[in-house]
Amino acid sequence: MKEAYILKHKDNHIRMESRSGGAFTLLSDWILQRGGVVYGCMMDENLVARHQRAESSEDRDSFRGSKYVQSNLGNTFKCIRDDLEKGRYVCFSGFACQIKGLLNFLSGVNTEKLYTICIVCHYVTSPRILRDYIKMQEQKHKGKVSAINFRNKKKYGWEANWETLSIQNKEIDSTYYAQTFYSGLTARESCYKCYFRSVDLPGDITIADAWGINDAAPEFNDNKGVSLVLVQTDKGDDWFLDVKEDCVSQQVNIDDYMQGPFIKAYSRPENRDEFWKMIEEKGLNVAFKHFIKTPMRKRIIRKLKKIQKSVSKCNKKQTSR
Repeated sequence: MKEAYILKHKDNHIRMESRSGGAFTLLSDWILQRGGVVYGCMMDENLVARHQRAESSEDRDSFRGSKYVQSNLGNTFKCIRDDLEKGRYVCFSGFACQIKGLLNFLSGVNTEKLYTICIVCHYVTSPRILRDYIKMQEQKHKGKVSAINFRNKKKYGWEANWETLSIQNKEIDSTYYAQTFYSGLTARESCYKCYFRSVDLPGDITIADAWGINDAAPEFNDNKGVSLVLVQTDKGDDWFLDVKEDCVSQQVNIDDYMQGPFIKAYSRPENRDEFWKMIEEKGLNVAFKHFIKTPMRKRIIRKLKKIQKSVSKCNKKQTSR
């Protein structure tokens, strides 16, 4: 790693549409402005996470936001090779393991115009869990899930972990999927042995949430999203310097922003086999209630906070009258 920064896109609309501070949009815009193509992960019409190709900002925007599930790469690597051989600028965003795989695949290909963004991850969730979760919510709310926002920043702020599902023109808010994710029980088996646990990751630039900011630079945090950017290569350094004027950035000491994914792989939970066995035998919801469900004390605290927020809003309305 060469340098570390925290940043916020100057366009607040872009930042609110992004998961963190808008770093991905900032960097990929540079590629599109040069007639290039961007590859990233989106949720398709069947709510399957897939890597897709975009030649416009409108198509690229569907790659924004977190997807807590493994993406289907399909023929992405072959398409990138074809674009590079045609002399196109190419941006690929993905996890460290995906970027390493791409670079190995492109051995012998001129990658001068390839720019890579490494997305920091704890681990990826099995697609089976997402399918079961969607099916469960559809049965509960008697309608088809048409969209899912894994972390609803607009409604709950950057630091919250609430997902929002669109069902029959209604928005259903929940922390169910977030709880399954952070339990560590739903990770792919290979993620417990991840080799990419370092600040020195494959790719030109690494981006993540700027966790640690409340202690290191609280004045920079407005709870609308701040990105952590790690410049890894000389190419990444030039790339970042070219886009800096469109963001508010500050160079930082990475020690103040160290996170679990930079240090070691997530430990395999001792009860993982039991959890998956119960899913097979009794379904996700039963397994969730048995292994993951939020303790009563936490649920009471969460309920009280919602009531407090509601009372505060009412008081503000009365004061303004």
